[in-house]
Amino acid sequence: MLTGVLGGSKVPAARLVSRIRTLEPLVHMPGLEEIDLCAAPIEDLSPLTQLGRLRHLCIWQTRVRELRTLAKLSRLAELYVWGTRVADLEPLRNLPLEELSIEYTDVETLDSLSEVRTLRSLDISGTRIATLTPLDGVALEQLTAHRTRVSRASLAAFAKRHPTCSIGANTDYPALAVRCVWTRLWDLEDASDVNTALLTALTIGGLEVEEARPHVIRRLLQRGAKPDVRDESGRAPLLWAAARDQLETVALLLEHGADAQLRDRDGNLAYSLTRRADIKELLARRGGAPTRPVAHVKQSELRVGGRARHGVFGVVTIIAIQGTGSTARVAAKTTTGEEHTIRASFLTALD
Repeated sequence: MLTGVLGGSKVPAARLVSRIRTLEPLVHMPGLEEIDLCAAPIEDLSPLTQLGRLRHLCIWQTRVRELRTLAKLSRLAELYVWGTRVADLEPLRNLPLEELSIEYTDVETLDSLSEVRTLRSLDISGTRIATLTPLDGVALEQLTAHRTRVSRASLAAFAKRHPTCSIGANTDYPALAVRCVWTRLWDLEDASDVNTALLTALTIGGLEVEEARPHVIRRLLQRGAKPDVRDESGRAPLLWAAARDQLETVALLLEHGADAQLRDRDGNLAYSLTRRADIKELLARRGGAPTRPVAHVKQSELRVGGRARHGVFGVVTIIAIQGTGSTARVAAKTTTGEEHTIRASFLTALD
């Protein structure tokens, strides 16, 4: 699969996205000079030892925990390990690094960088590093140190010793107390409580984790996570995925038996929570559409519960009705396009 993506060994650069789980095909591409491993569940970097020309390596937000393999990359000048569990920088001691980013890793000391005299740019943001003393012999040109344990006094002293170094640091935050979102996401794959892990995987992060989220969820479902488990708010995974417009996750949950007719505590179906037409279509095929079709109440309008309610909702068009009498629930859309679920008992008139 990688050969098709990269187009052969003559390609100087490669960007490997989260679907890539092995680097073995790279041994046949010795001419690669740049590799970006973007949020891939990669842990083994050993195939990279065959890439003697590699100058740039980005392994941000992967499952990599140690860098021993990289000690053999004699041309490596740019390395980014942002958001990994890397803790030991010793393998980097003899590399000709010029740029290094260890943001949001488990690194706690810079001792191994004291001999990397080629280093010009370093980012240690979000780490537990407390001292910059090992860098005294390094001619840094740029240092970024947001949310670390380095004190303002230490930063001031470092700036005095390195007057030509541009320093960016915000010390108003306490030492990092939470893990990188991506690292937590990959960690969930092997969690002992698969049901809790499933709910967590659905709700943590934002757009930056969407590419990897389905892979973690698939793994949890394969390990026995219940697709219809509910959290404390009463929402099941399908409801969360639909509300967040996560098409691939919705499809995964349905594939593993999720009930498309489940409702949350307010009576909402997953169908009503999503804004995407393709998700609505997928849910409808599994019986998850509202029980009364639009045609039965087409173009009807209503006003809700007096002036206060009218001020909030305005005049709305009924989309569908579930149930009968005062306990019925009405799915309605306002003139601005917003959708709401309203209890029938709130209705004062139906034109």
